[in-house]
Formats: sequence, structure tokens, C-alpha cells
Amino acid sequence: MFKINIEQDFKDFFGVEREEFLSKFDLNDVNKIKRFAFNQIKPHDKESAKLVYHSPWLNAFNLSKIGVDFFEKSQVNPQLHKNPVIQIPLREFKDKNISILDFGCGLANYSIALYSLGYKDISLADIPTMTFKFLRFLCTRYKISVKFLEIKNENWLKDNKFHYIINSEVMEHLWNPVEEMRELLAHLYPGGWMYLSTFFNDLGGEDPTHLSHNNKFQDSELWYKELEKIGLYRKIRDENGVWKGFRKID
Repeated sequence: MFKINIEQDFKDFFGVEREEFLSKFDLNDVNKIKRFAFNQIKPHDKESAKLVYHSPWLNAFNLSKIGVDFFEKSQVNPQLHKNPVIQIPLREFKDKNISILDFGCGLANYSIALYSLGYKDISLADIPTMTFKFLRFLCTRYKISVKFLEIKNENWLKDNKFHYIINSEVMEHLWNPVEEMRELLAHLYPGGWMYLSTFFNDLGGEDPTHLSHNNKFQDSELWYKELEKIGLYRKIRDENGVWKGFRKID
């Protein structure tokens, strides 16, 4: 599909060698990096929770591995096809002319993979951090024609509607995940699908940026019942028996 020269890309975008840029950060302990960023902010409401993800520490961690992820994980290969993110649109839609939203896209690995499979109407959405801006730069450089939606305010989705939404490991970081889900569903076509992966059971554990504010959703059945109230129903399990494919039913 494409071959990335991440070192040159990094230098062209940031103006310094990647090694020099990252030398100020201790990138050996992922949790240490995240915990440092989290403890600096001590999120206590929706706005302060957002600030955690603008932290230069978290962005440095993402940028330290973006070259490997962007190149290796976005390639079409047999292992990738086993992932429900890829399987859902292949299985549930007759053609590839569907609109796709990657919410909280991070490094956009799965979206780039779907793009390489022929899905072209793809929107990448995230808060405008260094990582997101660098991702935009990479897509432009490698002629990957996707749309970018910056999450800056409550109206960031505008009138856009989608057939398929990728929502992978995002909700546990948000202050009010049920309300965020309600807003997303308003922009999902009736009968549309969502890949949804959450780790509410990791609150305060391996990933310190998961908000303890959401600890009630460690009970996954409670989370699923909240989703059903707003019209999103579990339909597909992954190979480990975890619900990952959800459909909007009005």
C-alpha cells in the first residue's frame, strides 16, 4: 500500500530528529508516562478530563510508536481480517460505499486498514493533539484521502451521519460515556453498526487514565442495559466471547 519513512516524516513535521524530540521523556514505562500526565491534571469534570489527552507526555508516547503502528498494523493481512473491527463492515454491508467514523481514532490503524480494503468515505475524529495533527500530515503526505474531524466543541459532528462507527477503547476515558454514546447514536443511521470496545474494568489499574468516575460500569451488564435504553444492542462477539459488534435499533 505505502511505505513510510517515519524518521524523515518526523523531522519534516516537527523540525527535529525524532530521537532528540523524545529524549526528554522516559518512554520505558508506559504506565508511568500516563500516570504522570493524569496526576498533573487530576481530572474532576468533563473539561479537565479532556486536558489529560493534550499532555505532551501522552503525545510523546504515541509519537514514539506511531511509525510502527501506522505502517505495520494498517497493512491488509490475514491476522487483521480476524479482528471484528474489519469483519463487521465486510459481513454486514453489501458494498463499500458506506460512511465510516473512527471516533477517538488515535493512530487510526483500523481506519487505514479499511481504506486499503476500498472503503473511502472515512472520517477520523479526535481532539486536536500533536498525534492527531501528525496523523493528518502523514495522510496528506501518503495521499490517504480521509476526512478529519477535530473534537473541539459540542457541535463537532454537525449534520454528519454514518453507517458504521469505530469506537475502540474511548468511552472509559470520558466523563459521561452514556451521554457521549447518545450523541454518537444520533449520527448513526437506523440499522447502522458500531464496533465498541471498552475497558471499564481496568479503572485505576493498568491504565491510570481510565476515569474512576465511571467505576459503576465495571458491571458490564449495567453498561449494556444503558446502551439498550438509547437503542444500541449487542449482536456480535469476538473470538474471546466479548461483545464487540452493536447495532442501532430504534
